[in-house]
Amino acid sequence: MATKGRLEIDFYSATQVSIQAQITAPASQSRFGETLLFSAYALRQMHNLGIGHIVTTSLARSFVKITDCRLPIRLMLGPPSMSKQDIRKAMSSSNPLANARDIMSDEIQIVGKGFMRGKKRFDGNLKFTEHKSSFILNVKGFGMMGEGVNYYAPLSVAILLNYLANMRKTDDEYLSALAMVASKCGNAILSHQVSPMSQMTLPIDFNKVAWVL
Repeated sequence: MATKGRLEIDFYSATQVSIQAQITAPASQSRFGETLLFSAYALRQMHNLGIGHIVTTSLARSFVKITDCRLPIRLMLGPPSMSKQDIRKAMSSSNPLANARDIMSDEIQIVGKGFMRGKKRFDGNLKFTEHKSSFILNVKGFGMMGEGVNYYAPLSVAILLNYLANMRKTDDEYLSALAMVASKCGNAILSHQVSPMSQMTLPIDFNKVAWVL
C-alpha cells in the first residue's frame, strides 16, 4: 500500500497560521509518513528559495544543530510584505535583505483552519511506494514578484517541524527520528547536495536511516 501525505499551511496574517497534515498509510507507517512529508517539504522549500540564500542558510543551520524539535527555532527572515517602492529598492540593492530580521517560530500563533483559505498558503502532496515516489508543492498568494516568500516559506518549514513534534511530544522514538531527519536536511542544504533530482531521493534515504528501515 502506498503512503500518501497531504499538507495544507494557511497564513491568515504574518503572525497567524493553520496547519493540516494528513497521512494515509498502514498504522505501522504513519510516523514514517509524517517525517517523510516534513523532509520532502523542507528540502523543496529551501531549494526553491535558493541554495546559499541567507534565509535558506539560516534555516538549515538551525536544523543542523537541533536536538529537540519541540523547542522554538530562531530564523532570519525577509519582510512579510513589500510595497512596490520596497521591491524597486531591493532589486537595485546589493543587499536585497537589508530589512531582514530575526524571529522565533513561537511568535506565530497556530489557529484552527477557517472556512476561507489563507492569503498566503502552501499545499503539498506526497506519494511514496518502494517503486515510485513524488512530492508536489503548490504555492498561492505571492504574485509575480514572490512578495513575502522570504518570510513565509522558511517560517512555514520551522513551524511545521514544531507542530509535528508537539503533536507527538511524548513519543521519544518519533522525536529522535524527526530531529535526525531535520539535521540531515540542514546538512544536505549546506553541503549543496540538494538538486531537482535529489529532492525526493534524499528524504527517503534520510528517513530510512532515522527509522532503521
